[in-house]
Amino acid sequence: MRKKALLFLLALSLLAGCTTRAYETNMELGRNELKKQHYLEASEAFDKAYQDNDSAEAKDLRNMSAAMSKAMTAYETSDYPTALTLLDKVIKYKTSESEGKDVHKQAKELKKEVSKAIKESEEMTLKLEEGKVLLSQKQYKEAHSLFREVTESNQPSTSKLKSEAKKLIDKTVQSEDQTGNTSETEKPEETDKQSETKETNESTELTKEEGKELVAEFIKMNDSSNLTIQFDREDEKGNYIFQVYEIVIDNAETKEGHTATWGWYSVNPKTKEVEDLM
Repeated sequence: MRKKALLFLLALSLLAGCTTRAYETNMELGRNELKKQHYLEASEAFDKAYQDNDSAEAKDLRNMSAAMSKAMTAYETSDYPTALTLLDKVIKYKTSESEGKDVHKQAKELKKEVSKAIKESEEMTLKLEEGKVLLSQKQYKEAHSLFREVTESNQPSTSKLKSEAKKLIDKTVQSEDQTGNTSETEKPEETDKQSETKETNESTELTKEEGKELVAEFIKMNDSSNLTIQFDREDEKGNYIFQVYEIVIDNAETKEGHTATWGWYSVNPKTKEVEDLM
């Protein structure tokens, strides 16, 4: 009887030891994923650790990582209200863990980016509406300028606005050609010279939106594609650099996922040449 009791205690001890090792392994894995800002992977590792040992540390880091993962997905799909709600949730978490404090910092930085995107979207909407009013008043030069500003926005949330602005630019040019008047306040001689200069510049240098369309043609992207093309920056030679990425859904039920870069492309705005950078 005593021998059976000793064997039972030994088995319990071994089981506890295995549980402890699994907990520590998953916690370390979660911390490493957090350092890489792989929030979905981190939340999964912390969840496994929490199943082995329902510690407050594992629970807090799991919940923060999961919320941050969803916030990133919302941001990348331009669902800014959802992103802000989730980021506020992350920021409100109280944690003494250094990893948790790092997530707090990352959430605050992303919140600034989301707020910036919302502000730009609102500004572009206002410019578009102002341009429409100017177009109706036959102030073509001023309307054209506002529409072009909208097309040069690099925020994914303004894609529909940019598409509408481009169509309005075409309408503005057509109206200008029909009336021969770009501004009611300018002298005819000055208007003709400025119009000629503008047409020359537009024929030799692409807008960022036109560069984006060239990339779409280059990679043979169709309307049903899951790929997204986003302007990233101008390089030292003045070429437009675009990132092509797709959102990979990791969990079909929760729609959680992550972005995966598909490629990087350079567009020369003068020669219209597209180059694959990868």
